[in-house]
Amino acid sequence: MYYKTNWDLTRIPISRNFIPFSFPTLIRFLYRSEIRVVEIPEPLWIRESVRTFISAFIVRILKPKTQIVAYCIENNEVANILGFPDPFRQLLTSPIVLLMRWCIGLTVDRLAYGSCGAQQTYESLSLPQRVRTRVILELPAAAPTRTSGDPKHVLFVGRLEARKGVKELMMAWEQIVRFDDDAVLTIVGSGPLRETIEEWVEGAPKQRRFVGHVEHGDLITWYSSNRILVAPSIRSGRWREQIGLPVKEALSYGLTVVSSAETGLASWLQANGHMVVEDVAASLSIALMRAMSAPLDQGVVQASLPAVEGREEADRWLKNLN
Repeated sequence: MYYKTNWDLTRIPISRNFIPFSFPTLIRFLYRSEIRVVEIPEPLWIRESVRTFISAFIVRILKPKTQIVAYCIENNEVANILGFPDPFRQLLTSPIVLLMRWCIGLTVDRLAYGSCGAQQTYESLSLPQRVRTRVILELPAAAPTRTSGDPKHVLFVGRLEARKGVKELMMAWEQIVRFDDDAVLTIVGSGPLRETIEEWVEGAPKQRRFVGHVEHGDLITWYSSNRILVAPSIRSGRWREQIGLPVKEALSYGLTVVSSAETGLASWLQANGHMVVEDVAASLSIALMRAMSAPLDQGVVQASLPAVEGREEADRWLKNLN
């Protein structure tokens, strides 16, 4: 069941197996079906949490033997996710945390964490022991091909907005080309900063390239022709990078990743030789130059990945009732 279609699914026909969500539809489905597992949306997806927990309680009442599970990648502090203003932050956060703990404890049987950051976030709720948990990093399996790009070719893929660190990347790149005029940055994506990017690229088209929006299936061309992926996201209000799809996809092709510490995969990236930047504004240019001068071997990057994609492995574990 789904709430609505995302902007990038508008051209894809929806199978009849997918049903628009409503509570009456859910109740009818539960009565008519013999189901063993129900996967609910991530509990700390705050915007949908009321609907999520009402759904979970309906399942628990109508199908008490059914296992309720969830996949979790939220890696922000709970107080930041809730976003209450400072004067009332602690006062309002504490009862919501207790309510979340109670709702999860009564309804959910298993939680799979896609990152160590997600594990830390949910462990801060002090969930009851009856809720089984496991960390299965949301890493990709290796792609059948590798990148063949120049070590001085850097790729950015993502939404062109402030929270993705685009402006900080532009400033860092201007510092880099002062020392290496062979360096080339390719930016793929669209968003509110598109015009700013286009004007900036026109100033030095040899070292800056802007591709614009690329259909997801065509991104392989760009992953396979660059050696470095840069993902300099920064916190913005209640938002923090959870995983980062471009990070996953770049790893699968053997790229060296230069990321901010905001992604939930930061500790894994650092442990496996990639560059993780704590202060994007101050240190991004240094990290990029180090990566460009000594990128990781593509085969080594791919060998560090699991044989089965992390999300698939998590799905198996969530549905395994043993």
